[in-house]
Order: sequence, then structure tokens, then C-alpha cells
Amino acid sequence: LCDRCRRAGKELEEKVAGGMIDDRRRAVL
Repeated sequence: LCDRCRRAGKELEEKVAGGMIDDRRRAVL
């Protein structure tokens, strides 16, 4: 994979992880 692809993949994973954390917070509240 090229650096740009790796960077995009990392950002996407972080967004997905952040979204999962947000969903858990909403479920708790």
C-alpha cells in the first residue's frame, strides 16, 4: 500500500473507532 492509502486507512479506522465510542456513550446516556 502507498503512504497515502495507509494514511487514509488509518484516518478511516480512527473515525470508525470514534463513532463506536460515541455510540456507546449515547447508549449509556
